[in-house]
Amino acid sequence: MLKSLSFFAVLAVFVFAVLFFANPDSVAKVVGNVKIQPWLPDYTAAIYSRGDYGDTLEEGILILKVGGTAQLLVTTRNSGSTAASKVSNTVVENGFDFSIPALGAGRDVTKQFSFTCEKEGRRVISAQADYYNSVREANEGNNEALISISCVNFSPTA
Repeated sequence: MLKSLSFFAVLAVFVFAVLFFANPDSVAKVVGNVKIQPWLPDYTAAIYSRGDYGDTLEEGILILKVGGTAQLLVTTRNSGSTAASKVSNTVVENGFDFSIPALGAGRDVTKQFSFTCEKEGRRVISAQADYYNSVREANEGNNEALISISCVNFSPTA
């Protein structure tokens, strides 16, 4: 009797595990209107500068003199819990399209590009990780990063 109870207990655990993991939505959690599936890769982007006028942070502001050029960096990170299996692209709105290798969990890659202030005013540049949606992610809604650049006709001082 005890053997058959043990057998059925093991069978029940096995069936539960198969059914539980066969339905990916069973372990997904909902944050706002976004369903997050924790075992998938999750690409994010950060865009920032290191230049003459100081460093900017993700979604920060860069002040640059008209005619000046800044070296901008865009970092694509897999903040998910598993590795991606496909190559993807991070696209910056001003025409840069960077090929990103399949990233392991917690890994990132940084690419550099130049931006020149051609006229006075404010410009917002966006970078979007996994632009062509080639990687199925835990959260498809967190792929974009922005940087605001103020082009001025004077040299900023600290």
